[in-house]
Amino acid sequence: MQKLLLLLFFTCAASSTLFAQKTWTGASDTNWTTDDNWAPWGVPTSTDSITIPAGTINSPIIPAGPDVEFLKITIDSGASLTVEANAYVVSSASPYHSLSVYGKLTNYGIIVATNDWPGDEPYASAVEIRNGVVDNYGTLAARGAINIGIMVFSGDLNNFPGGLVYADNSIGMFVFPDGTVKNESGSEIQIKGVSAGIIIAGNFTNAGKITCEGDVKTFDVKTENLACASFTIQGSLEVEGNTTQGFENAGLTVITETLTLQEGFL
Repeated sequence: MQKLLLLLFFTCAASSTLFAQKTWTGASDTNWTTDDNWAPWGVPTSTDSITIPAGTINSPIIPAGPDVEFLKITIDSGASLTVEANAYVVSSASPYHSLSVYGKLTNYGIIVATNDWPGDEPYASAVEIRNGVVDNYGTLAARGAINIGIMVFSGDLNNFPGGLVYADNSIGMFVFPDGTVKNESGSEIQIKGVSAGIIIAGNFTNAGKITCEGDVKTFDVKTENLACASFTIQGSLEVEGNTTQGFENAGLTVITETLTLQEGFL
């Protein structure tokens, strides 16, 4: 646990920024591109910090068509956002968290969250899941020189058949103790991490394909690589668990550098 706490500590310079606020009302319909669905009036742009609250008449749907740009999106608890197939949603370099999911995000399209500026947030990430659920059938990508690409602090990240989850950051993916990641058969996760590829301290199950360019560390949790699944680690794997916790492999696991069993099993 001491090692986990060390990995959780990041030093960030304090910063500030000015940006416009937009709140979804759904007053007209479910279409993201309808001006009347927003307060203040008008469809958000790349400089807008967007909040999707719970309890609106209509939940937003981003349709295929012109690209949707944003600075930051927060999906509140009890709220939902759906991205349709062939829709492209991309963020500018936003502070703290580009995409925060406290509610439900269902993605069939392409979402690219970019964050090059952590501000004064110690756990800054491009994609943040806190007590929310992300069901991905399309492409969910995190990029930028930020602390964490995809942070599953609590809640669920489900990558379904045909889905691609991608991260290229200092730490590619961080699954905290209350977080769950499930990579289904026919889905893929691609991670690049400078400091670490994937840090796993929560529930993690792979039934599909994972490629990690960087080290993988697990902490006192059972990580499962199921039959017919593949997990390629282009770096080192460090497992720290106990007699019942470790890295359970029933498929193909490839480690190009070193394997360290502090405790637990492989």
